[in-house]
Amino acid sequence: MSATAPPSIVFATKLMWLLWLLGFAYLGFNLYTVIRLGLHVPVSLGVMYLLAIVLLALLIHAVAVGRNWARVVYTVMAVVAILIIGLSLIRAAQTPWPRAIFLAVFLVAYGAILWLLYRADSVLWFRKDRLGAT
Repeated sequence: MSATAPPSIVFATKLMWLLWLLGFAYLGFNLYTVIRLGLHVPVSLGVMYLLAIVLLALLIHAVAVGRNWARVVYTVMAVVAILIIGLSLIRAAQTPWPRAIFLAVFLVAYGAILWLLYRADSVLWFRKDRLGAT
C-alpha cells in the first residue's frame, strides 16, 4: 500500500482545515467582541482560544498523516459538534436565517468529513501500520 493518502482523506483534511479556518475567524471575532465590550477576561479567553486552535490544528495534522487515534478523536469531536448543531437547528425558529444556513453548512461538512474518514479506502489507509505495510 502506498504511503500517499487516498483522495478521500485528502479531501477530508481540506474540509477539516476549512472548518478550522472558519472556527479561527469565529473565535477571533468573539475575542474582539469581548475586548470591545470591556469585559475583564480577554487574556484568559484568548489563551483558551489559542490553545484550542493549536490543539485542533495538531489533531488535523495527525489525521492527515494517518494516525488512527487522531481519526477517532476527531470523530468524537465531530459527533459532538453535529449533536450541538442539530439541537441549534431544531431551535431554528429563534435563529436568524443566515445563522441557520451557516449551521446547516457546518452540519453537512462534518457529516461529509465523517463519511470520508470511514470509507473503505480510508479505513485501509489508517490501518496500514497495523497491517505491516510501509
